[in-house]
Amino acid sequence: MLTRKRSSRRKYTLYMIIAACWAVLIFILSSQTHNRQNLQPWLQQHLPITAIEKHFASFEFYYGREKISMKDSGAAGLIEFLIRKLAHVVEYAILGGLLFQLLRKGLRFSVSISFFLALLFCVLYASSDEIHQLFTAGRNPKMADVYLDTAGACLGMSLVSLFSWIRSRKRGKAIE
Repeated sequence: MLTRKRSSRRKYTLYMIIAACWAVLIFILSSQTHNRQNLQPWLQQHLPITAIEKHFASFEFYYGREKISMKDSGAAGLIEFLIRKLAHVVEYAILGGLLFQLLRKGLRFSVSISFFLALLFCVLYASSDEIHQLFTAGRNPKMADVYLDTAGACLGMSLVSLFSWIRSRKRGKAIE
């Protein structure tokens, strides 16, 4: 029994350290100016920009209340925008998955409680991250980014749950 408690405490500590480091990384990346993270020169150098603009000339959509289009952004700008938004999803999918594991395996909460608490933390952290961008030059906070981060967190937690369920089925154990 004592060994099991130590193992649980070690898991908790490990998940806590990894999740905290990941949250710090998100904060650091969010602290960088838009120009420091500018991918457009690299994209223009390595992609067939003219061909992309020709084939997707009428491509447009709304993100939040902002119209995003090939016409207004150019191929490099549009691709950079999509990469940035994918980064939001991936960053928070990883954070959500780590927090879910911290709560589920480290603290031994139920699946539903772990999901709820990890999601709540991710929404609050994403919101604070957007507020933080008010004070970062060249960055604009967007509520749509909080929604995207939340979707990423849900995706990460769902994937961790799915992989845990598959692994437990292979071992012949049911997940709670």
